[in-house]
Amino acid sequence: MFDEDEVISALNIFWPKKKKARKNLQDEYLGGKCKWIDIIKIYEETVKNHLDALKNNPNSSKREKIARRIIIDSCLRTPGDYPLFYAMPLYVSGGFISEIKKGNLKFPKVKEHVIPLSLCSGTKMIENPELFEVYQKSVIGPICLITTNEDKGLKAFRKNHPNIEKPFSRYSGLIDVYNTLDGSKIDCSSFSFCDHINIMDKCPAYQSAIKPEFRKES
Repeated sequence: MFDEDEVISALNIFWPKKKKARKNLQDEYLGGKCKWIDIIKIYEETVKNHLDALKNNPNSSKREKIARRIIIDSCLRTPGDYPLFYAMPLYVSGGFISEIKKGNLKFPKVKEHVIPLSLCSGTKMIENPELFEVYQKSVIGPICLITTNEDKGLKAFRKNHPNIEKPFSRYSGLIDVYNTLDGSKIDCSSFSFCDHINIMDKCPAYQSAIKPEFRKES
């Protein structure tokens, strides 16, 4: 376990100020011409259109369903990765901090979508269109940088249906998680999706993607 100062100190080593990682968290355009929410909307609209097309035509051919599934699958990852191209994630693991403190800056790491995007694959959303809401949350859900060793420890829990409202619950007892804004430790067992929204709300880079209904929930 690390205190806040240790976490922030390690992050400043891994993301030096010259890389502007922290500054980018205050940039709602993240160096581009459109906000993150604009990108999310494009992909969400595409997914929704294909789900509606299949719903309105239950007798769609197998070939058509496969084509639409592939398109939906292609819409999953890109909007969820967008902020990481320009800024640090909002969460890192204890193992991640530990490696930095050892002076190892090139250790193997994994970018973990805490609400797995595989939960709402094209196949699953076609079978159950209600997963569209889960897809909306998974795209803006927590992303945590962890070590490959920590990732191996999580693999046994991947098949378990994650708790969307308590996204870090499968980390509990396995991985320590820290908030990169202030270095505070996250309580993985109680940390909620609403708590995540409140953290996002502190950063214009992430803030723009918070939908009104998510704010109401928090």
